[in-house]
Amino acid sequence: MSVPTFSCPACSYITISRETVPKRVHWPTSSPSPTSPLTKSSTNLLKTITMPPLTPSAITLPAFKELLSRYPAAVPPKLHDLDTARFTTLPATVAKRRDQNSGDTWLEKAEVLQLVEWKLKHGTFRPTLLKLVASNPAERIEESTRNAFAALPDTAAALPLLTPLSGIGPATASLLLAVAAPERAPFFSDEMR
Repeated sequence: MSVPTFSCPACSYITISRETVPKRVHWPTSSPSPTSPLTKSSTNLLKTITMPPLTPSAITLPAFKELLSRYPAAVPPKLHDLDTARFTTLPATVAKRRDQNSGDTWLEKAEVLQLVEWKLKHGTFRPTLLKLVASNPAERIEESTRNAFAALPDTAAALPLLTPLSGIGPATASLLLAVAAPERAPFFSDEMR
């Protein structure tokens, strides 16, 4: 059985279903056809309801996977290359180095700069952060990432090996670790407090 899906006229680019809803959403008070989106003339059919807060325990795996599948369409085109590098290219590069070097792997300076740029474009922009990271010598970046990646899966031991780098705080360090071990090291952004 398929779940009816409606497009809210206030945010027509978002499709909402009755199974996966944000905290506050507009629902029709009567059900229009699930195949036709709501129109401005049907706004009188809307009411506002408040949903309980979404917590990790309240989100089902199928709902999470379905929402995650929408991510590529929601990302502005100018960020596609950075997302490809962050989620595909750089993790594959690190894994290939690991395979070719008996488990030893690292990130190069240009790769770290690309990850910092990704982070800045997806979160809080800090104009001087990229310059601070760029001020680190390439050898120091490679040595620090090599040592941190060797400490994995112990993220508590790996994080402090990256934070002495200029411009690399705990959130950025977690991003570098997540690229090296996506299945073991979570990325936490500055906005996660």
